[in-house]
Amino acid sequence: MTVGRSPLRIDLNSLFQPAVKKGPKDLLEFEGSFKEIHQGIMALKKTGQLPYSVLPGDSILRDQVLDLVQKKSGYDNIVVLGIGGSALGASSIKMALDGPYHHLLKDSSPRLFVLDHIEPLTLHELFVRLGNQKNLFVVISKSGNTSETLAQTLLVKRYFKSVSPEDFVVITDSEEGFLRSWVQKENIASLPVPSGVGGRFSVFSPVGLFPLACSGVNITELLEGAHAMEELCHQAILAQNPAGLLAMTLHHWMQAGSSQMVLMPYADRLRLFSDWFAQLWGESLGKEHSLDGQKINLGSTPIKATGVTDQHSQLQLYLDGPYDKIIGLVEVEDFGVDGSLSEDFISDERIDFLKGRSLLELQAAELNATQASLTENQRPNFRLSLAQINEYQLGQLYQLFMNVIPYMGALMNINPFDQPAVEKIKRYTFGLMGKNGFLDYKEKYEFQNKREDLIF
Repeated sequence: MTVGRSPLRIDLNSLFQPAVKKGPKDLLEFEGSFKEIHQGIMALKKTGQLPYSVLPGDSILRDQVLDLVQKKSGYDNIVVLGIGGSALGASSIKMALDGPYHHLLKDSSPRLFVLDHIEPLTLHELFVRLGNQKNLFVVISKSGNTSETLAQTLLVKRYFKSVSPEDFVVITDSEEGFLRSWVQKENIASLPVPSGVGGRFSVFSPVGLFPLACSGVNITELLEGAHAMEELCHQAILAQNPAGLLAMTLHHWMQAGSSQMVLMPYADRLRLFSDWFAQLWGESLGKEHSLDGQKINLGSTPIKATGVTDQHSQLQLYLDGPYDKIIGLVEVEDFGVDGSLSEDFISDERIDFLKGRSLLELQAAELNATQASLTENQRPNFRLSLAQINEYQLGQLYQLFMNVIPYMGALMNINPFDQPAVEKIKRYTFGLMGKNGFLDYKEKYEFQNKREDLIF
């Protein structure tokens, strides 16, 4: 096996360390419940009730994406209009592969811009700069009715007067929603969001694959990595199933009082991966009711951090603060460059220990020091290791966390695939914007905010 296709390595030793109180003794205490839960999850997969799990092996859908990419060549920029799950997958993978400065690179691939917001000044500044270039707008909404995505599209129509239906690709439900009707009316190129695939699970559907492929990402390698991880997550032996193993241990610590989940990659390029993880984790696991209708208000709060940056901000809290956090550390073993440091500098013992070393060595030392300090201070932590940052490794990483979610849902006795509270926000938004059928939410808002004596 080549280094680029090395398996993702998961090290849970620090979760079982005697120094870390309340830790499980060994895997045997999880075996019985894992077996039952695993059988239930595999039954759901076999009956098509977890459709995200089959996306990595769907060659027909992949070929549809690549065919449309060929037809939409020749653009300077790919601009994704979307929000949340329609945006985070593509933006985080592009950032991981090409870094934070990829918009400055001049190569044969179009630049990728992902608009995961509706801040008017930011969009104004981008659209003004893209005004004289050839832009392909990729409009993404599973429902076809997402307010933010529709607003972004209307803004495009205002700023780019000469934009034509040829300059759009729509990725939405295959049958319903405003965007589907727009596609049919103006004969716009489109790809489907597969039925039952929610936004936060859609990175390996056309939602993520099309903009990534347009901007030069090898989606075949990405899907191969995801497929390899999916196969591992079918294993019925706990020690061989990375998603089951991670879920069982994380749930143990949740029950022991660790209600917050910190994900801290030691790689600047994985900053946006933490954003993607935060949506997946928070939206999936934060629920008011259990499966049997009991009010439980249960969840695990995701926290984004980046090493080594947040050693100088958040880590003080994690080491000395309340015992309510699990810390997941993500390392990259080979960045392709090591950042060798000069030896040609003033001789002084305060700097001599760095001369002739490398940034890679320093970062590894800081990661190891962080993990040792967390363990010594009785803070549960674990480590995930990528051999490199490439499509295959990222495919494994994203598919792993998507597969952890159904195990967590079963252990917590919740539905991890809906988001009822988010729907309430959408209804209030519709009401405040004057959409018919939702005006009662505007009245509710006005009633809630009629007091003025506490406004200074």
